[in-house]
Amino acid sequence: MWPRPGPYRAPALGKLLERLERGRIGDALFNSLFVTVGSLLLLLPIGAMAAYVLARYPFRGSRTLFAGFMGGMMFPNFLVIVPLFFLLNSLHLYDTSSA
Repeated sequence: MWPRPGPYRAPALGKLLERLERGRIGDALFNSLFVTVGSLLLLLPIGAMAAYVLARYPFRGSRTLFAGFMGGMMFPNFLVIVPLFFLLNSLHLYDTSSA
C-alpha cells in the first residue's frame, strides 16, 4: 500500500543522484545529443543548398519539388510516430544506438 503521509521532509540530493545513476539518464542524454548534433550537421547544409537552388534557379520540376518540400513541412510529425515505431521494431532497430 501507499505510505502514510507524514511531516514534510526536504528532498535529499543523494537520493536524486542515485536515481540518476541507476536510471542511466546521462547515457540517454548523450545519445540524444549525439543524434541531434549529427543530424544538424548533416541536414543544415543540405537544406541551405536546396533552398538556394530552389529560390534562385528555376528549372523543370522546381515547383513540384518545392510543393513536395512544403507538403512535407505541413505534415504533422506526430502522425509519423506510430508507423515509425513499427518500422524500427520490425527491422530490429528499436532501442539500439549507434554510439
